Amino acid sequence: MTKKLSSLVAVSSLDNNYLMCRGFNTVLEMPDDAFKWLQEQSLSNGGFSEQFIKLCQQAWNINVRELKVADAVYFRPNPIMNYTDASYELNLACNYRCEHCYLDNKLNNKLNMTMRAEILNSMCMAGVLRLHVTGGEPLLDKHFVETYKLIHKLGLLVRISTNGYALHQPKILSLLEDLPPTRISISLYGATEKTYESLTKTNGQGTFKTFMKSLSAAAEAELPIRLKIILTQHNENELEAMKSLAENFGFEYYVFGRLAPTLDKDKTVLEHQASTVDLRSTRTPFKYCNAGKTFFHVNPLGIVSICMAGRNPNIDLIKYGVDGLKAMPDIASSLLERNGDCSNCSIANTCATCPPMAKSYREAGADKAFFCQF
Repeated sequence: MTKKLSSLVAVSSLDNNYLMCRGFNTVLEMPDDAFKWLQEQSLSNGGFSEQFIKLCQQAWNINVRELKVADAVYFRPNPIMNYTDASYELNLACNYRCEHCYLDNKLNNKLNMTMRAEILNSMCMAGVLRLHVTGGEPLLDKHFVETYKLIHKLGLLVRISTNGYALHQPKILSLLEDLPPTRISISLYGATEKTYESLTKTNGQGTFKTFMKSLSAAAEAELPIRLKIILTQHNENELEAMKSLAENFGFEYYVFGRLAPTLDKDKTVLEHQASTVDLRSTRTPFKYCNAGKTFFHVNPLGIVSICMAGRNPNIDLIKYGVDGLKAMPDIASSLLERNGDCSNCSIANTCATCPPMAKSYREAGADKAFFCQF
């Protein structure tokens, strides 16, 4: 019989001690003496104190009163770095061909499970607590189930970004019910079959009906869904209908309408920018970013960058392992400085576009309206 995974995960990093619960966003910091007590209770097969029982009830609405610490808490190996967050593109392959997508290469280039395990273990040793799994389309990945189970086993809190197409499949649905993610972000491309399939270039393939089937299955399973309404010229006339669709399912949602060039610096995707989106609307000025310092991104081949926008310079995580991440802060410092035409800008301190993203727009030859206040 397979041993059930512990609900709680404890990890002692270089600077902090953390207590987490699988399937929940909330991460608690613990004093050294409390963490040590919890470890001792685990080793002696003891139970939880009244204080811990109340803490778990308040933070995650779980009852640990009758449980032994050894059964309820998984203690992760102590990490050697202080990263807390990461994102991981499992693949670049996708069953859609969206007109606005920033990914040029949709080939199914990815690593085998042995190498994936190396990457995930390196993330844990780097201190990562929260992992964002994306793609491509991660749910269609050949090794998604195996990868997802390993992520949970290692004690990482996981959220997923997906187009939702495969969410209704029994093996996927049951997996996410048994090992819940903290959130599933599903892209919404239209409120009607015609618009949805035209934008995703899947006309006549029944993708919209399958998508709606997945939303119904997710709602019935009470999965933590949040819809990401992708707004382009193609579907902006259905914005209110897409909001209503989300509300009818009882899902949270938000609207994303600022397109970006492809990774190969192709600006033609920007032609699909929704006209109703004010590119120069007032946004919070960019001041600081944790990219490369407490966060990093990993592509399907195990190449680490500070984020999804600032992909160069980078580090081969398979080749150099967790020690290679020691170079990330210096890379981040160089990438997060204003450069090129932005370096001498007199109002750079009020600019809302981060330096890596601004560089991406500039190198693609995009209209300044996408990234500049002038």
